Amino acid sequence: MGCRNRKCFYVIGSAVGPHPYPKMVKDFQSVIGTEARKQIESLGKHADHVIACVGGGSNAIGIFSGFLSDETTKLYGVEAEWARYYHRYACCYTDF
Repeated sequence: MGCRNRKCFYVIGSAVGPHPYPKMVKDFQSVIGTEARKQIESLGKHADHVIACVGGGSNAIGIFSGFLSDETTKLYGVEAEWARYYHRYACCYTDF
C-alpha cells in the first residue's frame, strides 16, 4: 500500500531514508547493543568481535551501537550470499 499524500511517510524498520529516520532506528535498536554489552560484561568477559547482518541496517546499527566506543572490539557486517543474485543489497534501499 502506497502513500499518495505528500504529508505522510511510510517508515520501515530499516536504517534508511532521510534524516531523522536512520537515527531513530539507531536509537530504538540501541537497546540490543546496550543489553548485549551488559550481559557480556556481567560474565567478566569482553567482546573481541561483533557480527551482524546488514540487510536493512537495523540489526547491525542496534548491536554495533553498544560497541562503537570500544576500540578493541571489531565490528563485522555481513549480508546473505543470495542477495547478489537478486540485487537486494542494503545499498539498494538508499539513494546514492
